[in-house]
Amino acid sequence: FSEDSYKNVAGLNGVGGSCVCLSSEKFLVKSFRNGVKAEAYFEKGINISYKEEKTKEKNGTYVWFIPDKEVFKNGEIGFSFNRICEEIKNISFLYEGITFSILNSESKEEKIFCAKNGIIDFVKDEVKSPLHPHIIYVKETDGTDSIEIAFQWGVKKETPYTFVNGLCCPEHGVNLTGAKSAITRTFNSLTKSNFDSDNIRRNLFYVMNFKISSPSFANQTKSKINTQSARTLASKAFTTGLKEMYKCYSDYAVTYNKGINKCLNDNFEVKNREIFIKVKKDNEVKYICTLVNACIKCNLPYISNKKMKKLSSHLNEYSF
Repeated sequence: FSEDSYKNVAGLNGVGGSCVCLSSEKFLVKSFRNGVKAEAYFEKGINISYKEEKTKEKNGTYVWFIPDKEVFKNGEIGFSFNRICEEIKNISFLYEGITFSILNSESKEEKIFCAKNGIIDFVKDEVKSPLHPHIIYVKETDGTDSIEIAFQWGVKKETPYTFVNGLCCPEHGVNLTGAKSAITRTFNSLTKSNFDSDNIRRNLFYVMNFKISSPSFANQTKSKINTQSARTLASKAFTTGLKEMYKCYSDYAVTYNKGINKCLNDNFEVKNREIFIKVKKDNEVKYICTLVNACIKCNLPYISNKKMKKLSSHLNEYSF
């Protein structure tokens, strides 16, 4: 291996394998590479045998182990097939085109995961009712570290995912701060508006996948990233992504802004974060309907006066 083989890793290589070996009653690992198979067998962390031989198997690694009951004394030892599948499925989105096969030897149930489009497939799998047809995808790098993002509006609540060198970071970190700031700043700049940041991200599903050479985590479980380059990269990527999105949907944005600007002063007001819509003239039907559809699509609550009910049949005609 070259010195770059472990450039983007999340921990000390080999520690995880060593810990599993030491805490297993039996542990077997086989490595297949370039026509040679290396096989090592351990019992309670002690090497029992090691051998190498020629093989026609494809390159890969096989690991088999039985947890040691003397080590895991508290509670029943068991594995959740569904939990394992869930973890492997998420991992498959990070490694575009690689196939993961999981077999439950007891039930003979087998599941195969392969994301041909990487994290784009992750977004597609999660966003069932998208508010816009295309998933936005962006890659950025600073020459040392890199990020790829994919996002789309269309889930019930804001849902971010952060991955660093293949590890999921459920607490996110400085990258989320950078992403949120960029989304709010860029969205309001492009639309020449001043929307609330939480409302902008209310239905957003977004994935951030980092490759960082020297990651810094906030805790031992590595659930939160502290590396400052992650914040900068996230900010840059979302700024680029939203600008590209604005180009794709400029017609929608123009229509939406016309509706809001025309109705802003006379036709609706905000009280307790609810939008009150007032209809005064029939020739404002198009703009009012555009605004209402925007509220509906973004799950924003609104209250209309009696005349508004007459316009309900026009909502589909002026759909946002």
